[in-house]
Amino acid sequence: MKLSCPDGAQQLRLVAGDVVFWIDGLEHRFKSVLHSELIQFIASLHPETASLEAIFAHFRAVYPVGSPASLERTIHKIVHGARQDLLRAGLALQVIRNVRGLGYRLADGWRREDEIDGEHLFRAEIEELRALANRCIAYVDSRPIVENAAELFYLDAERHVVQENFSHLYSIGAQMLLGLAEPAFVPDILDIKRELSVLMSYVVFWRVGHRITEEAWRLDYRREIAKCIEDVEMRIRKIERFLTSSRPPG
Repeated sequence: MKLSCPDGAQQLRLVAGDVVFWIDGLEHRFKSVLHSELIQFIASLHPETASLEAIFAHFRAVYPVGSPASLERTIHKIVHGARQDLLRAGLALQVIRNVRGLGYRLADGWRREDEIDGEHLFRAEIEELRALANRCIAYVDSRPIVENAAELFYLDAERHVVQENFSHLYSIGAQMLLGLAEPAFVPDILDIKRELSVLMSYVVFWRVGHRITEEAWRLDYRREIAKCIEDVEMRIRKIERFLTSSRPPG
């Protein structure tokens, strides 16, 4: 989800189910996924106000957030935490505001950016994919390469890192595929889905090598994951060119 402030000077990019967020393209992290989910849920109801009851029900369906008897205190605590995270990341503007006696809504002037921009299609998502790939490369460089009895080499990856990468790519991919819900784009959507599936095998470190040195394995990984990102971007740029050329003049 992408939010922009009144004059467009700052943009806030959030990912469902993830603590990662971007302010004007710079990556940051919430201390809790609840902080991200809170803002996204409130923004999803814009311009309506999200009641405390609705926010609590949304959280309780997925996360252990306590008893309904303490819902007001719980939500205000999450709101405070989200604001502190944004402030530490350099976003001084208030993103959500309290509507006394009713709940919370986006602060005045903020809006969701939902329209498909034919000139900058999924630029934020592509940057997220590049950032994820760079984190994967750095992680590969920090972990041992293991050889099994079949002389296959693979990365000794930690389960929590694999799960985090899977969740992150799933969120980015879902935004891209669902954002192209146009009949004319079906062949391209299927191509992008295939490219993202290949990329998924790299971000969860399923790559194997046979009778290869560790240095060569890491080098091939860098080259191949970069090629995955290039392939996804190529498909997106094809759609971008179509949208730009088909736009009415003026």
